[in-house]
Amino acid sequence: MGGDANQLGQVKVQGNAGDGMLVSGTGNLATRNTATGNGGDGLQIQGASAVVQSNQATSNGEAGLEIRGVGHMLSSNVANRNAGSGLQMVGAAGSRVDRPQAENNLGFGITDDSTGTGTSGTANTYTQNTCGRGNGAGPSTRVGLGR
Repeated sequence: MGGDANQLGQVKVQGNAGDGMLVSGTGNLATRNTATGNGGDGLQIQGASAVVQSNQATSNGEAGLEIRGVGHMLSSNVANRNAGSGLQMVGAAGSRVDRPQAENNLGFGITDDSTGTGTSGTANTYTQNTCGRGNGAGPSTRVGLGR
């Protein structure tokens, strides 16, 4: 889905060869979606100022949720048993991530490649994270992101 100010809600996507869902643009909303068993990422967000809330990404071939861009608000998303990391922040900055659950993934619970003055030296802010159990590579790429 491309464009600005779109809403993607309560969609279930299962078994695609590539990503389950891709949302790009500015000011989009992705809420209560489920991505299971896709070959790529479960849910990928690109652009700016998206609200990503209460989504579930399980057993996908890459990351559960991959977030790119700036100024996103993520809350209460669940990413478990994915082949990559549960939540992967790639080139993302100025985003707020509240109450993610990322456990039992083959990669890290949470990865963030940014640097800055946010949580644990990233350009993003994290609160109330659950990512300390069962992730193959560890809780997170930055100390303190996953508990």
